[in-house]
Amino acid sequence: VEMDKFTSNPQDYVDSIAGPHDPPPPRVVVIGTTGSGRTQTSLDIARDNHLMHVSFSKEVETIIAARKEAGNSDEFTTAVLTEQEEIKAQNMIIEKLNDHKADGYVLDGFPRTERDLNALLNAKQFPDVIVSMTCSAAATSERLKRDPTPKDIQRMVEIIKTEQEQQEKEGVAIPQEQKDDIMNTAHRAAEEDLSEKIAKRHAAEMEGLDTMLIEVRSKKLDIIEIDGTVNYTVFSDIFKCVMYSEV
Repeated sequence: VEMDKFTSNPQDYVDSIAGPHDPPPPRVVVIGTTGSGRTQTSLDIARDNHLMHVSFSKEVETIIAARKEAGNSDEFTTAVLTEQEEIKAQNMIIEKLNDHKADGYVLDGFPRTERDLNALLNAKQFPDVIVSMTCSAAATSERLKRDPTPKDIQRMVEIIKTEQEQQEKEGVAIPQEQKDDIMNTAHRAAEEDLSEKIAKRHAAEMEGLDTMLIEVRSKKLDIIEIDGTVNYTVFSDIFKCVMYSEV
């Protein structure tokens, strides 16, 4: 890894006439669970270190958009990639990294699996550090429900509104107080359902992340494990210490 070469033998980067060379730009990977702050942290690292930000989610969105355009998607399978699409997304990421091999980068949300990690290393894209971000189930739930109208809740509200409007068209008068009670009950039920879904997703993602970290450690790659609720300034100091100091 270029950064390791620099920290181990900095004299190789010093020209007796021109002075020291700049250290090679770092290659940073940021992985983590949904709601851990992974994407925002990736963007912040990229901004502070003048690096390219590469988002796995963006590549997936490109594939999903192409599928929708071809009429091969529906509401229930939109976010699920086929095995062929998984490989395509993997290749899109690696191709982008190869195009910017000398520039350094922050890779957001990839690798997710052992296969992804091996594909990355086989392409000679060795990260200088892997940042692993997690968040408690409770904090994740609060973050993901911070949007005043999450899709599941919004969908439930729209269904009830439509039903009430239909009843009124048919001459059924519904007192406003009753409307409000129905809406509040539905909103609470939708929130509880959303919380349960978030908890299940969080547990599955934590299990997958733990498996990934076992693979990362077996390949002796540097890791920073961080709680997603930690202030970015604190994280930034840790990051600089790991990246630019011999530890």
